[in-house]
Amino acid sequence: MKNIERQRGAGLVALMAIVTLSCVFGCPFLTPPATTPTGACCATDDTCSVTTQSDCEAAGGTYQGDDTDCTPDPCATAATGACCATDDTCSV
Repeated sequence: MKNIERQRGAGLVALMAIVTLSCVFGCPFLTPPATTPTGACCATDDTCSVTTQSDCEAAGGTYQGDDTDCTPDPCATAATGACCATDDTCSV
């Protein structure tokens, strides 16, 4: 029984040595999967949400760039108001 345990231990040590040696040259199996970047998305109704570029564009929105957010709101439209001329006419 001790001989079997010794063989298992030796196999584990050998496996650990292989993994350690592999990690000297990079550990692709230990690297977490890449995440898709997200950013602020301005919808057609000027609302803002954080999503991926592909989801934003698929919904008809305008992607504001990776790692952007909605504070301050990049989608807010500039305020408009009346413009009155010297002849007392106004336009919006």
